[in-house]
Amino acid sequence: MKKKEKANDRKNGVEGESPAVMGEQENLRKKVTDLIKKQKLPAVRKIVKGKDDSKPWNADARAKVCVLVIIDKG
Repeated sequence: MKKKEKANDRKNGVEGESPAVMGEQENLRKKVTDLIKKQKLPAVRKIVKGKDDSKPWNADARAKVCVLVIIDKG
């Protein structure tokens, strides 16, 4: 792998992913960018929601974030 490709992989957080997956992500990124420029936000939300594999936050994590926000505003 070339140095430039390794730097891009680390920057985008896709270390160890196949070129096909990276290409799919790049195409999806371009599509979302175009939709945002065209102000098609419902379509963007649908794509993001379909690709979001994160889990809901538990109560402990939410409490930590709330404390940090309150401290930051204070």
